Amino acid sequence: MDWDSETGGGPGMCPGRHFAKQEVLLTMAALLTGFEIGFVEWTNPDASISDRGPLNNETYTGTMPPDRDARIRLKRNA
Repeated sequence: MDWDSETGGGPGMCPGRHFAKQEVLLTMAALLTGFEIGFVEWTNPDASISDRGPLNNETYTGTMPPDRDARIRLKRNA
């Protein structure tokens, strides 16, 4: 074969993947330059204020999601 099936390469690769990547990067750049983003507090899944920060769950492999949510403040830059 002339392509790598394990990494998703070859003729089946999405032709719009570069456009989609640019859209994500431009959106993040607009958010990061247009707003001041700040941490407010940790919250429980039911939106009540948490008494502690998040703990890692050792059963996950790779990226471990926190067991708490974070409340943030967005303030538009002048």
